[in-house]
Amino acid sequence: FLRLMDHSSDVLWTYDLDHETLTYASPNTGAFGGLRPEDLVGPGGDPGFMAELQDLRMRFEQQRRKPLTYTRVFEQALPDGSINSTEVNLTLAPGASNGVTLIGVSRDTSERARADAEVRRSLAEKEALLKELYHRTKNNMMVIMSLLRLQARRIRNEVLEAAFDQACNRIQAMALVHQKLYETRDLAEVDLGDYLRTLVKNLVAA
Repeated sequence: FLRLMDHSSDVLWTYDLDHETLTYASPNTGAFGGLRPEDLVGPGGDPGFMAELQDLRMRFEQQRRKPLTYTRVFEQALPDGSINSTEVNLTLAPGASNGVTLIGVSRDTSERARADAEVRRSLAEKEALLKELYHRTKNNMMVIMSLLRLQARRIRNEVLEAAFDQACNRIQAMALVHQKLYETRDLAEVDLGDYLRTLVKNLVAA
């Protein structure tokens, strides 16, 4: 197993919590530019992480020393200004002489973190575009309805006036569907009951 880990892109390491000693680390420790085990544990290690380990050890003892797993992501700024992300999977297990051994697997997740950030950025841009499209469509429909109603006031023919009113009502119905789709979380369907109640209310008010 250790021979396999020696050729893995992940870093396997074990740490004796009682003696604060790194007992094993695969050869590529630190090679991927992330945090090394000695940066996390032992003297000079990450204080916050060491406090978390103490809490984990208490839970480990409370559950009668059954193996306890834990995952933590660390981020650090690199000299070039980029952020390096390292995911650390830990297991607390019984060690020699009734001690506690910490088994860690560190993985460089920088590319995944950058990809996730890019997806979030892209989604934020699309959401902004959809909001802008919604407002422009809504404004255009309102302008069309206003022009039709303004023109209808000059008509003295009841048939033409009814046709203008019908056109305005259809535009209002389409605008309401557009609004409900914008407000809903599921774009595949619209709450028909809510839609009809709002539509009738708007038509009566008009």
